[in-house]
Amino acid sequence: TNFYSYYNGARHCISQKLLPHVENLTNFKKFVHYNDYKNDQCQKIDPGQAIASRYDLRTPPNKKALLS
Repeated sequence: TNFYSYYNGARHCISQKLLPHVENLTNFKKFVHYNDYKNDQCQKIDPGQAIASRYDLRTPPNKKALLS
């Protein structure tokens, strides 16, 4: 994941996939709260790369990879 690229980042990938289906407030709320890091290929098993980021769910290998 390129953390500094708008077009190659995880959130752009997720937005491209989900935003076409957002047609009302209920769908928008689901989009804003979206975090399916265990199953979403865009997030690459990293809960911090979701629309609703959850850095507290990162495992030590993910934290370590980001620092190197």
